[in-house]
Amino acid sequence: MKTLLGCLLCLMLGTAQSFALKGGPGFGTGRVTTTGIYAGVLTPGPLSPGANSIGLFSLTIPRSGLGTGEVVIFTAGQTYIGTIRGTADPDSSRLTAQLDASFPFTQVVQTGSTATGQPTFTVLTVSARAAGRIEGRITANRNVFSTAAARLTGEANVQFSLTVNNPFTQIGYLVIGFKQLEVS
Repeated sequence: MKTLLGCLLCLMLGTAQSFALKGGPGFGTGRVTTTGIYAGVLTPGPLSPGANSIGLFSLTIPRSGLGTGEVVIFTAGQTYIGTIRGTADPDSSRLTAQLDASFPFTQVVQTGSTATGQPTFTVLTVSARAAGRIEGRITANRNVFSTAAARLTGEANVQFSLTVNNPFTQIGYLVIGFKQLEVS
């Protein structure tokens, strides 16, 4: 019986060592490096049910200065393309960003009529806009089988102006993302 228990104990200790964390357990400050290239998805949150929308973004947070990136939002058959600018606080692991995107479209407007009574039209080029704020939290990735160094979760509130065929003037999104690459 002692032999069997000894063999099981050796097997358990060998298995436990293979799952050990390098440098010991993470009992420190819980900080995560916030610099890097992040990618994420904006999905309509519970306060925007029925919103036919999704957004994608990529944001590079440098060691110093303001982070920049691209954003694209698809909503109600429209594609808003634009920029995202933000910063990440290394002490609180909070990410704050502003996004600004546009959707250009043309509108035909009757401007008058000819002497014979025929209407005259003018084609106007208009730009619909989407602007909003992203508030997120960067956390260390606890999944040992993942290659992502950190995870990004949060919320975004985006206002739409001059929309075409879109009943929503504001959509609340859930933000889900991850760090793709560390920036040195």
